[in-house]
Amino acid sequence: MKILDKIGLVLFSVIILVVSLLAGIAIAGWLELNLIIDAIEIGVTHEIISKVVLGVSVVFVLLALKCIFFNLGGIHK
Repeated sequence: MKILDKIGLVLFSVIILVVSLLAGIAIAGWLELNLIIDAIEIGVTHEIISKVVLGVSVVFVLLALKCIFFNLGGIHK
């Protein structure tokens, strides 16, 4: 596994872990949905934060496409 594949795997694993924990905590009622909605609203409407979020999202999309379609390290002869 190449270093970029390992970084992609770790990043997406952490993202899935955080989203799963937030969903579980919100469903259990320990976290109000208004806090999550306010954080998303700030991330979308604030000029600088929205550009950073867009840049990070583009990097994640490119990394995901690379890991899905160009993973040639797993093929054994």
